[in-house]
Order: sequence, then C-alpha cells, then structure tokens
Amino acid sequence: PPDRSLGGPQDPRGRRQVARQRCRDRRRHRGWPRRRLRRLLPALRSAADVRAAAYRTAVHARVSELLVGQQLTDEQLIREVALYSERIDVTEELVRLGAHIDALDILVASSQDDQLGRKLEFLLQEIGREMNTTGAKSNDTVLTNIVLEAKALIDQLKEQSANVI
Repeated sequence: PPDRSLGGPQDPRGRRQVARQRCRDRRRHRGWPRRRLRRLLPALRSAADVRAAAYRTAVHARVSELLVGQQLTDEQLIREVALYSERIDVTEELVRLGAHIDALDILVASSQDDQLGRKLEFLLQEIGREMNTTGAKSNDTVLTNIVLEAKALIDQLKEQSANVI
C-alpha cells in the first residue's frame, strides 16, 4: 500500500497539487535559484558591454600597428573586424536568455500545468545552451566567472525541477 503519511488528498492529482504547493512554499523560503539567475542578467550585459569597449580599443591599436608600412584595403579591414566581432558578440544570446527566464517565471507561476516538469526541463535546457554559447564566446575572466555562476544555478534548478517531473 502507498505511504499516506504526508496527509492531504488521497487521489493522485490532489496529492500532486499538495506536493507542488509545498515545493512553492519551500522555494519562496530558501530563495530559489531562478531569482538569482535573473539577477545575473544585468551583470552579464554589463560585462559584455565593457568587453566590447575594450575590444574596440584593442582593435584600433592593433590595426594601427598592422597598417604601418602595409596596404590593407578598407574592404579587407571591415570584413576581418566584422568576422571577429560576430564571434565575440553575445547580444543575441543574452536577449534569448532573458526571454527564456521570463518564460520560466511564467511557467513556475502557473501551477495548474500538468506538464510542468517537462516544460521546466526544456526551458532549463535552452537556458543552459545560451549560457554555454555565451561562455564559449567569452574571452575575459569577468564574463566567464558570471557564466560559471549562472551554470551552477542552472544545475540547481535542474535538480529542483527533477522533483516536479
């Protein structure tokens, strides 16, 4: 016979609702990593902006150094700078990350969803992908450290969501 020591309703749906409510109460009580992850977004954006400014300065200095005694067409220079800029730009990833975190907030707030666990798993997978891409494009320690902190929070969220599935 199933253990009914938790009390509450005897039907599976009722027990699931009671368990979800208890999870929500515990999340509020211990400061769920989802909120901490959201707070990292401005730090990620700021680090990316600082990195872009430093990159512009470094490119300007490097190009000036390379052009001494060299003939480089404007077209070649623009192409090379554009290619490198594309490799380090994380703007799209941060926009998608923000959208995924918004979707996560909405999903967690809607407690009546029967597919909550699967949807949480999917969203956390997408958030993880965005963080991995951001980390791969990162070439400075500040942004890398923020990415590592975010990935630790994502792992915590995955552990918590496994209890909902």
